Amino acid sequence: MKLGKIFLLTFISLLFTCESSNDDSVEITVSVSDFETSINENPSANESIGFINATTNQGNLVYSIIEQNPSNSISMNSSTGEITVANPNLFDFETNPQITGTVKVINGDISDIAFITINLIDLEEITVTATDLEIDLSQIPIENEIIGQVIAETNEGNLTFEILNQSPNEILQINTTTGELHLVYFNNSVFTGNPFITASVRVSNGNVYQDISVVVNLIPLCDSNEDPQLLAFYPMNSNASDESGFNNNGNVNGPLLTNDRLGNSNSAYHFDGNDDEIRIPDSNQLRLTNEFTLMAWVYPEEIKTHQIIRKGTAVNGIYSWPYGLSLSGTNEIIFSITTDGTLTQARKQGYNINEWYLITGVFKNQKLYLYVNDELSAIEDVDGNFNYDDSPLLIGTRLNLPSDTFKGIIDDVRIYDRALCLDDIVEIYSN
Repeated sequence: MKLGKIFLLTFISLLFTCESSNDDSVEITVSVSDFETSINENPSANESIGFINATTNQGNLVYSIIEQNPSNSISMNSSTGEITVANPNLFDFETNPQITGTVKVINGDISDIAFITINLIDLEEITVTATDLEIDLSQIPIENEIIGQVIAETNEGNLTFEILNQSPNEILQINTTTGELHLVYFNNSVFTGNPFITASVRVSNGNVYQDISVVVNLIPLCDSNEDPQLLAFYPMNSNASDESGFNNNGNVNGPLLTNDRLGNSNSAYHFDGNDDEIRIPDSNQLRLTNEFTLMAWVYPEEIKTHQIIRKGTAVNGIYSWPYGLSLSGTNEIIFSITTDGTLTQARKQGYNINEWYLITGVFKNQKLYLYVNDELSAIEDVDGNFNYDDSPLLIGTRLNLPSDTFKGIIDDVRIYDRALCLDDIVEIYSN
């Protein structure tokens, strides 16, 4: 009997212990903290902003955004709680200085709420400013000449320049880092019928840019309605007489008559390179002033310093040569004038021996224009005024320096009182 009571008490005690264990099972807990941070405006898409700090005593958490302002600005990884940029365009300080949201963190039936606050830091915006460009050019510029520069600036970093379109095509090039504009010169016909060139240029700094317009006006160097007058013309037809009508006749001292470029006999003069000359006395027609054209056909037979046309005395000083055409011993073709004692020269590198050249120098609006055959080869600015003495005009040499005498043939020397048009030069060259 006693043993049975003991067994019953033991069974009741075990039953009570099991019931107590079931009543004490652990409850799931979720703890989450609010999230606040500051980031620079204009982040990249999918850039990480941070993680929601949340814990649970067992199992795994699931994260979800239940509200945000502005909408669709941020995304969240449901497993890790990472917050990322969904729409970077909304992260603009001027529009949305603060982005907010509400996050729900769940474990089974248990959840908690956290608030997101993202403060945007206002950065200095990249700015690009550029101005339209208009350029005036006198006739056709030389190949690869810098004709202007796009004026632009940015508040940080560097700018790049790009031609988006142009008309006519393939005329302009731009330096991508400096904005300097160059003209690509193919031939004279490129500019025929095109009084101006237009282009659209984009100035960029990263994704920020400004488009501007460029207009290049081709200003005629000459007045096609005016006929230039010959002040002196020496076709060398058996003599050095001036056929302009002004009787600025030349005295021949040494050079011999020979065939011209067309094969006509006794129609040009050959100079020996030593002391030959044709000398024309000073006259009012030969005292050229603010606009004129010099022209001559030449056939050099040696690379040396050759004088083709020369008016004046000393090389430097107030009373020096007023104007001249020449070739140099460094293989250059030169158009020279002297104003107020300062020598200015337009030069083209390169000439061949035993080859005919039409060399033309045009002076207008304080600029020198050197044409070789039918192409403009050089442009130079000129300051000051001409000073004259009564020295003669010389063909084939210069005063007191016979070593500069031309070696080869000179023909058809012309002096005009106006700037010749390019069409005039092309016609003379072609005919």
